[in-house]
Amino acid sequence: STNPIDDFVLSGLAAKRLKMAPPADRATLLRRVVLDLTGLPPTPEMLKLFLADKRPDAYARLVDRLLASPDYGERYARHWLDVARFGESHGYEYDNLRENAWPFRDYVVNAFNRDLPYDRFLQEQIAGDAGVSPDERGIVATGFLVAGPMDEAGKNAPGLQVRQRAREEELEDIVSVVSQTCFALTVNCARCHDHKFDPIPQQDFYKIRAALTGVQPGERNIPAPVPSSAILQQISDINRQLEQVGNSIAIASEPFRPTGSGAKQSQVSPQPKLRWTFDGGPDDAAVTHGSELLGGARIQGGRLELPVGNASFKSRAIPIGLASKTLETWVQLSTLNQAAGSALTTQSLNGVDFDAVVYAERSARRWMAGSTGFERTRDVVESDETSADRELTQIVITYAADNRITIYRNGKVIGPAYTPSAAPLSLGPAQWQIVFGHRHSGSAGFLIGSIEEARIYDRALTPKEVELTFRNTPSRVSDEDVLVAMNQRDRDAFKLLLSSRQALLQQREKLTPRPQTIRTTYGAVSTTPPVTYVLSRGDVTLPRNAVGPGALSAVTALKADFIIPANAPEPDRRKALAAWITDIKNPLTSRVMVNRIWQWHFGTGLVSTPNDFGSNGEKPSNQPLLDWLAHTFMNAQPEYGPAWSIKKMHRLIVTSKTYRQSSRPNPAASMVDADNRLLWRFAPRRLEAEVIRDSMLMAAGNLNPAKGGPSYRPFTVSAYGSKFYALVDADTPDFNRRTLYRMGVHSARSPLLESLDCPDLSSKTPKRSVSTTPTQALEMMNDSFVIRQSRVLASRISAQVKGDLSRQVRLAIELTLGRVATLIELKRGLNFLWVNRLEAYCWSLLNSSGFAYVD
Repeated sequence: STNPIDDFVLSGLAAKRLKMAPPADRATLLRRVVLDLTGLPPTPEMLKLFLADKRPDAYARLVDRLLASPDYGERYARHWLDVARFGESHGYEYDNLRENAWPFRDYVVNAFNRDLPYDRFLQEQIAGDAGVSPDERGIVATGFLVAGPMDEAGKNAPGLQVRQRAREEELEDIVSVVSQTCFALTVNCARCHDHKFDPIPQQDFYKIRAALTGVQPGERNIPAPVPSSAILQQISDINRQLEQVGNSIAIASEPFRPTGSGAKQSQVSPQPKLRWTFDGGPDDAAVTHGSELLGGARIQGGRLELPVGNASFKSRAIPIGLASKTLETWVQLSTLNQAAGSALTTQSLNGVDFDAVVYAERSARRWMAGSTGFERTRDVVESDETSADRELTQIVITYAADNRITIYRNGKVIGPAYTPSAAPLSLGPAQWQIVFGHRHSGSAGFLIGSIEEARIYDRALTPKEVELTFRNTPSRVSDEDVLVAMNQRDRDAFKLLLSSRQALLQQREKLTPRPQTIRTTYGAVSTTPPVTYVLSRGDVTLPRNAVGPGALSAVTALKADFIIPANAPEPDRRKALAAWITDIKNPLTSRVMVNRIWQWHFGTGLVSTPNDFGSNGEKPSNQPLLDWLAHTFMNAQPEYGPAWSIKKMHRLIVTSKTYRQSSRPNPAASMVDADNRLLWRFAPRRLEAEVIRDSMLMAAGNLNPAKGGPSYRPFTVSAYGSKFYALVDADTPDFNRRTLYRMGVHSARSPLLESLDCPDLSSKTPKRSVSTTPTQALEMMNDSFVIRQSRVLASRISAQVKGDLSRQVRLAIELTLGRVATLIELKRGLNFLWVNRLEAYCWSLLNSSGFAYVD
């Protein structure tokens, strides 16, 4: 089938009486497309297999494999990070590091690899934390808004106007990155006056600014991943089976365990969802959900001992959710004269929101239901603890579905039940943890005493059930003790029950997620947006009329403006702006992105000014082709793929005859179209700095393929008021990762990468400059990294083909240039190696144009 791209290109060529160049040879095409889609050179094995594959769809199969490779996401993440002006330090005079900026980089890599629909990709980066994305992606993605430099000195200056001006510069940067990246208009040029060239009044700049004015840069917690609904259902089923087995075990062992208050058990207690017995048994949540013992806390004799005033216990995240619930704890106080300690706390992972069984915080010697800001707390007006009662005490607090809270002591209600006005604390799976000792993390109060047992139920127990749990005092008789006391027949049945419980616990353990320690990311922090005023000439001291959030009035396809209330919450403003940008009727968004993709493949876009589609931008070299690509991109079509699929556009472009042309020069065509804007050939272009560095590592066999995670730091840091960075070079696995994972710091730029036009991190770089300077040659010849990779490459070749100079030349060219050596190259290589070392030959290949350019 024909590719429509070629029809549009041929039509443009025909108008100028030009023709396409002949197809590129297979080796050239292989190196071109592999570097283009992965940023890494083809291996000799890949070259051999592709040259031998004579199937008509061999190239299409290759393209699909490359698009499915994780290297693809790393390649195109670098392109997007250029546009997003991504840096890992603040810049300006202090230039402090952003230790946790890297999750945004990984987000972009993963988004490209999973072919996240482009409209969703933009929505998440603008308003992912506003309900656009239900998981951690939404928070991490907002790093896009604040990836630019930040003037710490200005924002923290003592003078109000200095702080205001620094903030205005910050907001101008955010408005400009959203407008130029998403719909390629220089809206920021209308900050001080109406745009001089485009129909963007000054009022429009401040409307978009009002939609973004609540965004502040800062650190944000990344919530633990929530298990899938299928996993949660499996865990729920297992918990139900465990409850049934637990009831059977309790009934079978009842005659062999002591009963509370001297009464004979006539019923089995309700089975909790979680039980902390502190005996190390198979269903002890202290084991199954982990524990962190702090400040002298210890587990001893089947109890949690909290002997001093800063001892506490903290579990890892709990995999089940809780809405209505019951908290039950058996506690022995060491002294009645203590305050504000927790015998059992359920809290969010960051410790902000909590419900707790708290002793003597607002009333001496009385228990209460502790809560965030006391919003679900009422003082208990009866039942002081007394010295006579200072033994094992049961405290139960139930939280009903109707928000009613009841407190029990030793099976009896203390104080009247109540219904707080605040909403109940709903805890999602893997979003909360248990604490003993603190009333909640970061609090000043600690409990001094010991916890015999704690139980959590996923519903509010009835008064009769609470009384029954009190009568069934926690037993110190182990399952082994029960087995010894049984006859043989009962023992066999009891062993089966214990075995069944153990199997269920193991199943649950495998399914239970292991949430990481709370991570943070540098992203957009949502704050209450202040009133936005139009500033006369952009001067913070000259405010005029107030404006609410809006968009561009000139985009009439969307019925002019989108309107939301001026007092709308901050996240809603960004969410509405993201919806406007990605509306299918918006005539700019899809065109801008397909133009970027085209540029990434051909070096120049159909519009050569990718961040400016306004009057000052270049007119499209092929308007019908741009329109068709935009329509195809944002609409699902059976022959091409789903709507907003970036991989769909890659596949369309690289499988076209236009892309597969050779780079053969044509003097006659050059006279008509010297810049090759009509694409009568594939124009050779120099590889980006990162691709050159990564290709050296790949050729030398020295590339560390590790994906994601914190960036490696090719510098040491000194602090003298500001941060100072001294570059270092090392031959370690971390330093040999892809350049994408190099920590990008404004004042610690690599001389090698900078000489090869690696962009300034503080500015948006929609299109990299390509210069030719003596500095480049000097860096490529003398940089310690290049010399080291030459040496490692020579060692690799020597190890594979010892002593055979002819095979060494062939392998060296295959590894560096991605093709089979020609006869003249073989002859010249042999002549060189007769008098020079292999390391020098490898060095010359890494410095060649054939290595640095893609043909």
